[in-house]
Amino acid sequence: PDKIIRIPNGVEMYNGEEIEEKQGNIFCIVGMICKRKRTLEGIQYFIRNYSKYNNTKLFIIGPLESNLPEFDQEYIKKCRLVAKEYLNKQIFFTGKLNKVELNNMYRKAKSLIFLSKKEGMPNVVLEAMSFNVVPIVSSMDGVSQEIIDNEIDGFILSDPFKKCIPINCINEISENKLCIKKIKEKFDIKRVVNKYEKIY
Repeated sequence: PDKIIRIPNGVEMYNGEEIEEKQGNIFCIVGMICKRKRTLEGIQYFIRNYSKYNNTKLFIIGPLESNLPEFDQEYIKKCRLVAKEYLNKQIFFTGKLNKVELNNMYRKAKSLIFLSKKEGMPNVVLEAMSFNVVPIVSSMDGVSQEIIDNEIDGFILSDPFKKCIPINCINEISENKLCIKKIKEKFDIKRVVNKYEKIY
């Protein structure tokens, strides 16, 4: 074990100065719409806690057609059914976005809802944080603790339906650009590459 060196995933760091203060309360869910990612629970979390505010929106970003094993059209139908009352008013299914479109969404979004059951080290969370998007995530078997300092630069929920993260708490992290600071310190691709280079 003492020979093992752990190096995190790295993401391209965008200049924090370019990321303007977030306008409105835009939430997003990014990735495959499937049971493992718990997209349905993410939608329910948004509806229960944030839909009552007029200026809140949720964008669900992920493919609506796919041949991947986890993809389930019936699951997407369930997600749409739960969101039915809010569809195209507060909740939007965008389909898959290209890199430029996704980055533009991150620039607007204030918070990422990511309640996945299990992940390696999710680049989605790191990429979102590099755009100062505040993550609200499940514990993911401890992976979240490797990325987020709970209630400092994001929120880790052991049970999403027992705790609502107030918008003012999200705002505080966003306004202080704490997510960008975390990525710059630990996950900037330049730092990660230097670690690899040092080992080689």
